[in-house]
This record gives sequence, C-alpha cells and structure tokens, in this order.
Amino acid sequence: MITKLDPYGFITYRLYRDSTRFIENKHVKDLTHLNRDLSKIVAIDVDEDTVIPKENTIIMKPWTGDKDDRELVALIPFLESKFYLFFFSLHKYILYLK
Repeated sequence: MITKLDPYGFITYRLYRDSTRFIENKHVKDLTHLNRDLSKIVAIDVDEDTVIPKENTIIMKPWTGDKDDRELVALIPFLESKFYLFFFSLHKYILYLK
C-alpha cells in the first residue's frame, strides 16, 4: 500500500509496529518519541487510544471493505495542501507538515 500511495518515493521514513510503545496492553504510536516538531505532525487513526498526544490525531471510522466508503479519500485535498506523508500502515497514518 505504501508504494501505491507514494510511487515516487517521497516518504523518507517508514515506521511499523516495532516503532510503537506497548502501554497498558496496547501498541501506542507515541509521537513525542519521533524527535520531530509536534506542531507539524498529525496522525490519522481509527482508535483514539493508540496515539499520543491526542491533540495530534484525526479519528476516522475503520474501513470495512465497503467500496462506497470515501472518508479517507475526502481528506486528500486537505492532506495534499498541508502535509507530506511521513508514516502510514494500512489504515493508520502519521503526517509530517511541509
């Protein structure tokens, strides 16, 4: 999926589960450990309890395979105008502001 979303290789870092912290029996994406300016990072996730800090998170409903689901597609203009894709896996994204 990452290759489809970024065919020209603009994404510099690809972070996976081993980049998370295990807190209270959950894998948590702790943005404070990325060594980046938090004012320039946004996470898109389906579970508000798996990203720290919550102020940097956009919560979406999980994709269930419905071909008519356009929630993530609706964010494209916003993302294209504001962000450089920094991290993502299947339905979870962390974006780094240009």
